[in-house]
Amino acid sequence: MRIVPWLIIDSKHPFYKSGKMEFLEIFPSNSSREWLTNHRNFFKSVEGKFIISCRTADQINPEIESHEQPLSLHFYLGTKDLNFSSFTDCSDKPLHSHSLNLDIDIQSDEDNYKEINIKDANVIEGVKPISLPSGYFKIGELKINVHSITKFIKNNISKGPTNIFINAHVKSYQLVYAIDKSGNPELMPTEIVEESGITTFNQIEVDNSSHTFFASQNEIGIDKLSLLECVPYRLQGNNTKIKLKCKVPRFGILNISKSPSYPHSPILLQEIKY
Repeated sequence: MRIVPWLIIDSKHPFYKSGKMEFLEIFPSNSSREWLTNHRNFFKSVEGKFIISCRTADQINPEIESHEQPLSLHFYLGTKDLNFSSFTDCSDKPLHSHSLNLDIDIQSDEDNYKEINIKDANVIEGVKPISLPSGYFKIGELKINVHSITKFIKNNISKGPTNIFINAHVKSYQLVYAIDKSGNPELMPTEIVEESGITTFNQIEVDNSSHTFFASQNEIGIDKLSLLECVPYRLQGNNTKIKLKCKVPRFGILNISKSPSYPHSPILLQEIKY
């Protein structure tokens, strides 16, 4: 007898240094847990991967009861990262009242490598609360619909486990610098230059505001923020550009704010002090 993995659920996320969704955990629903246990399957998490294995008596056939009907395995996706939706390209709706539901259909003779994207998830409203281990909150659900589970497992014993990757993409934001108009006008920047060429900042005037704003021309992915090289300049009367010594802070997910002109639109906002 040996124990052979037949399904591995993994993840990808460019925001994390590891390249995968850290703090992600996958929990089988009660019905799926019961089916797996009753059919002598084992499931565990190893280095961010969720692995399902079965016992084989003859190196070929799994020790499960024949089950030729289609089967849906149902899992809850949980995370400990409270900022998950702030840097992940997914619904802006609060995850405590909505669920990002993913579905994948598998034929038993298909290629054993699958990918599914969180940004393509169905956003389900009014979901029932689910009890997860302490520290986790639910971000969504995953349903794996298998045409013939017995044949599927047998094929994976012979050719290796099916790998399903849950892909996440980083969220992008417009970047905005704010400068208080009440300071010394001779020291105030008239231009913010992003010298790496990733974006361009344009000055915008907003009525009824005590600040001047410089907004990026395009939205920037969270994973690109560390590459920005933003420098303040002042244009003198003789059209000479002078680099100012005031410090221009970097952007991060903690700088999420509302747009000064479109409050419904989230941005990353930093104030330049000089």
